[in-house]
Amino acid sequence: MEFVYLRMIRGLGPERLSQDLTLDQIDGVLAETDAGLLEEATSPSPDRRVHIPWFERDFALRQCLRQVLTHSANHRADVNGWLPRFGIESTDQDYMDLVLTES
Repeated sequence: MEFVYLRMIRGLGPERLSQDLTLDQIDGVLAETDAGLLEEATSPSPDRRVHIPWFERDFALRQCLRQVLTHSANHRADVNGWLPRFGIESTDQDYMDLVLTES
C-alpha cells in the first residue's frame, strides 16, 4: 500500500509489486518506499493535489500521507486478527511497547 501511494504521489500509476520478488528484493523496495515517503512528508507543498483513481478524485498530499499511516495500521490489525485462525498467537501492536523492547 505504501509503495502504491508513493507512486501516485509521484505522478505514476498505481502499479502493485510483483508477487515474484524475493524477501531481499521486498526489503529493498520497502527501504526505498520509506525514504520516498519521508521525503514527501517534508514537501514544501503539503496541499499539492494527488489523483487517487479508485476514488476518482484528487486529494491533498498531506491527506495521502495520513492514509498511508492509518490504512497500514488497518492491515496490520487484519493480519493480527487472522493469526489465531492458523494457530499463531497474535502479536502486541502497541507502538510504545515496541519502543520499550527495543531500548
